[in-house]
Amino acid sequence: MTKVSVFASLSLLLTGTAYAGEGAPGTEPCHLLCVNGAGRTGPNERLPAESSRFWVRLNTVGLAPLGLYTSTRYQSISRRGEAYAVQAIPSVTWRAREGLLVTATFPVEYNRSRGVVLPTLLYVGKSDQELAPGRFSMSMHARLPAEQETAVWLGLGGAVSDDIGTIDVKDDVATVPETGIEALGVGTDDLFATAIFAPRSSLHWEASVALEGRVHILDNRIYGTTSAYSLWLARSFAPTWSAGVRASGYRTILPITGVEQSVGLLVAPTAVHDVSETFRVSFGVASEVPGKAFNENSLQTVSVHTGIEVAF
Repeated sequence: MTKVSVFASLSLLLTGTAYAGEGAPGTEPCHLLCVNGAGRTGPNERLPAESSRFWVRLNTVGLAPLGLYTSTRYQSISRRGEAYAVQAIPSVTWRAREGLLVTATFPVEYNRSRGVVLPTLLYVGKSDQELAPGRFSMSMHARLPAEQETAVWLGLGGAVSDDIGTIDVKDDVATVPETGIEALGVGTDDLFATAIFAPRSSLHWEASVALEGRVHILDNRIYGTTSAYSLWLARSFAPTWSAGVRASGYRTILPITGVEQSVGLLVAPTAVHDVSETFRVSFGVASEVPGKAFNENSLQTVSVHTGIEVAF
């Protein structure tokens, strides 16, 4: 029987309200990574400067769902319910040698819901909350040696999960196929490859592009695949301030269950302040571009994100 984790990404929440109620498919409480695809999708398009030996980053995300897209329609969150989550995503990057970076990430999340249940947003007459750590992820990036106007970094990595809290949703998938996506999140072990393209920065402009392919492994077999992209464009408007926008999206395919999920475009305007040459802070908001043309089996959300970056 297929075991899938309720440690699912909140961006993977689907199923219609026709199945709401105690004991209905998808009403198990979420345990972890119910907010976003941290460690699952969305490659990081910004790498530390070559002059740094270590780079420590702490990103935080506060998110609230507005509704969800199923494979056929969009459903707003119930007026009788509310849900939110806050996630801290610490990471450490080590420059092992010139042109070789090693990064480790280990997120922690607090989530709470009332009247609806995470991760499916189905209506239930109860509340649930949890504070817990997430999966451990490591990656290595190497810069191609060719001297070009655009730096090219190629990366390989993996993420290790724990199966605590998993539930058997084989019968649920038969009647509500979208629940198959709950296998993602902390319930799977992943392997991924990343390519980052960073054109040489001008006096006022900074830009980069990242692409990622990910394989999700569950019960020692390939459960699904994800392809993702991320774009970053920023312009300085003061000696220590710059403003930019991050655009990203992804598509997940689960051939075993016949389920697909996609977010075509998530836009995140961001302000960045360079406190010093080795200390940077950032603040921004983010939301998916709405509409069935851009989203399938995914949440419509609004979020606030902050970042602290220190180089040594």
